[in-house]
Amino acid sequence: MQISINDVLAMLAEVFEESVESLSPERKLESIGGWDSIGVLTLMAELDDQYGVTLTTEEIQNFATIADILAVLKNKGVDIAE
Repeated sequence: MQISINDVLAMLAEVFEESVESLSPERKLESIGGWDSIGVLTLMAELDDQYGVTLTTEEIQNFATIADILAVLKNKGVDIAE
């Protein structure tokens, strides 16, 4: 199944209670109000639920932008259309 970047942004908007319009691959995660321990756990659960992706602690610690999340999803086999 192929998904779009917008699909991932919509999921992130829901997880972090942000407007999808405010999110882009370049957005720094530290600038997202919900990017905290609870938000990260919610993100991990959502990625597992929707895409069957399990994140490692190291992967999460290396996240700086939404593009980093997209890159890990692609590396784990999620087919994201450019």
